[in-house]
Amino acid sequence: MSREEAARYIGVGPTKFDEMVADGRMPKPKRIDARVVWDRLRVDAAFSGLPDERKINPLDRMYVQNGSCSPNAALRKRLTMDPEKFANKGHAYKHDDLTIDAGTLHPDYEVELGDAGVSATGKLSMFKLFPKSGTGPRFEGRWDDKQEELDVDVFDVTKEENAKFKGKADGYCGHHNGKANFDSTGRTYSLKIAWPAIGTIIEGTANFKVHRRLPTGTGHFSIK
Repeated sequence: MSREEAARYIGVGPTKFDEMVADGRMPKPKRIDARVVWDRLRVDAAFSGLPDERKINPLDRMYVQNGSCSPNAALRKRLTMDPEKFANKGHAYKHDDLTIDAGTLHPDYEVELGDAGVSATGKLSMFKLFPKSGTGPRFEGRWDDKQEELDVDVFDVTKEENAKFKGKADGYCGHHNGKANFDSTGRTYSLKIAWPAIGTIIEGTANFKVHRRLPTGTGHFSIK
């Protein structure tokens, strides 16, 4: 699908669609000669992962009617932050030189590298794993800044499956990928994601550098 067709397909305008691609809510396109096109199955998978509409909280409505900000609204405001201010507080704000060396990759899955910069909610996405068929669990590797780990989240699964994946139970594994080895090329993490009904989805290593800013007397400088 073209950009305009993909935007129309999910019910938004082209500008909003561009924004959703940039922040990771929609997939990046494929290139065919001079054209860029979107895979409908991957658009479907990304759309399924969007949150459902929630009813307005009566407490929110009461605060709005009174012209004040409710606790829930204040929380939502805090969750949408300025990436520059986020970076200046010492958080990891981007990655580079990202490579995924997959010794094993399930033939029904493909890897997409994440955007280099932090999202509006503070998430630093490393990679995404999509089922080519559009059916099956989806995975996203992200940087855990507090633990300094590469964590993997799973989508389109049951709560029970998600709990087993996070707990590394009954043949599920891949949520935590341990501490990194450091060398001149950056951080290297071992990476293995397995799902009992599918088998090993990916096994290999992820290598990347993480950037932070440290304050100085005259501003900030970036470290890796």
